[in-house]
Amino acid sequence: MIQSVIFDLYGTLIHLERDTKPFLHLAQRNRGINTRKAIRLAMTTDCFTLDQFTEMISLDQQEDLTTLLKQLQEDLESAVLFSDTISTLEALKIRNIQTAVISNLATPYKYPFFKHHLGQFFDVIVFSCDCGLIKPDPEIYQITLNMLKALPQQTLMVGDSLKSDVEGPARLGIQGYQLVRSRKTNLAPTEISSLDAILEKV
Repeated sequence: MIQSVIFDLYGTLIHLERDTKPFLHLAQRNRGINTRKAIRLAMTTDCFTLDQFTEMISLDQQEDLTTLLKQLQEDLESAVLFSDTISTLEALKIRNIQTAVISNLATPYKYPFFKHHLGQFFDVIVFSCDCGLIKPDPEIYQITLNMLKALPQQTLMVGDSLKSDVEGPARLGIQGYQLVRSRKTNLAPTEISSLDAILEKV
């Protein structure tokens, strides 16, 4: 019997209508550190500003930093909830199903989650920038299970990434479903085309 559902955040519950990726742009400018390593650092450190990020990766002060900061703010303000987000979360609460969210993100990207008051729907919130771990590291799922006091076989996960939301949790025995909103037919057994389809799995 399913007792808990874990959700990804971006691409699953929230959509950025504008995404200029300022952290990525800064990371790509530093030839002294691998871009992937720099982005991982941004997502596993409580880094509030782009200024802090440039210092963290030892990047000289950038002349367009003010512009990048403005773009970041506009990106965050563009965040909207998918039409089935609230109804799905409310339905799970009515059924007394525990819920958690795990998201790989840099600190500023927490803002839309709280702006849209999503915290009220979750028993457990795990952000990579707070815990220092990113999906698909098995430990981030285990921490979430421990906080939920849930067993893997009684837990589902749903998100838009096959690697992070299906294959990663499967290593711990969690059944994951990839959310593929762009396709309504010919879905694999581990795919769903809408968020509310997870309600049929609990």
